[in-house]
Amino acid sequence: MRNRYPKEYIKAYYDFAQQNQGITFSRSGYTGAHAYPAHWAGDERSTFDAFKRQLIAGINSGMSGVIFWGWDLAGFNGDIPTAELFMRSSSMAAFCPIMQYHAESKGEYNQDRTPWNIAERTNTPEVIEVYRFFANTRMNLLPYIYDQAVKSVTNKVPLMRAMQIDYPLENFEDCYDQFMFGESLLIAPIVTESATSRQVTFPRGTWIDFWTKEKVAGGQTIIVHAEMNQIPVYVKENSVILLNLGESKRIGESIGNDLSNYTNATLLVTATTDFNQTITDHLGNTFDLQVSKINQKVTINKEMPMDIELICL
Repeated sequence: MRNRYPKEYIKAYYDFAQQNQGITFSRSGYTGAHAYPAHWAGDERSTFDAFKRQLIAGINSGMSGVIFWGWDLAGFNGDIPTAELFMRSSSMAAFCPIMQYHAESKGEYNQDRTPWNIAERTNTPEVIEVYRFFANTRMNLLPYIYDQAVKSVTNKVPLMRAMQIDYPLENFEDCYDQFMFGESLLIAPIVTESATSRQVTFPRGTWIDFWTKEKVAGGQTIIVHAEMNQIPVYVKENSVILLNLGESKRIGESIGNDLSNYTNATLLVTATTDFNQTITDHLGNTFDLQVSKINQKVTINKEMPMDIELICL
């Protein structure tokens, strides 16, 4: 009963919250607790060592069946995070199931893990701009995140998942520092202090740099550079990513707080062959797409203003 108690405790609150379509946000549980989302990693200190552990914890949680997981970016307690830790954590959190910051309260010091407090306490004003960019990127990705969340629940796979889940035959068993965010995005955060590059191992196939649209051949490990305001992110071949972009139609620009409409709906499509895909967005729309590499054409079943960037590989 002792082991079952955390699960039953969460279930009681979850059942109550569901009366108004609410959810719980838990940091403990037992086998079966994944049925009552969401979960976070608990109270961690603001250090790079803790940051590395959170990445591993997120991957392991997914392997344990937890679909929706998050952590307090840049930590929760102890000394406030360095500007570098806050920026690196913000970049990874934008590509996790839950993005949040949180902090313990100490009456004699300002311990808030807000970007403006970290910028002031560390005398690093660019912290605010970096956080804003990744928070905006997160909102740009909301249609993709929602679609992948639906697919995760339907297919019983985590949203943040270990590489070996999608690529069981490609020797990713010991890979603990990169992951797939949904079906299409490979995320390789930098979690080492002072580092500006890291190794990224690509599964077979062709990959596209999410930021630059440069092609990368799969089946190899390469060194990738990333400054404090960057994170290595790659798009898998034969993918469709629905974005909501701002007025400039650039990733990282604000779309405002009104999520009831698209500012600029944009499809990022990568194709090595013809394929079909269905997308469900956060507004309840369902899009059936036919992608033809031969004709360099994307056909959609729904009439809606939309930009399409088709990258044929």
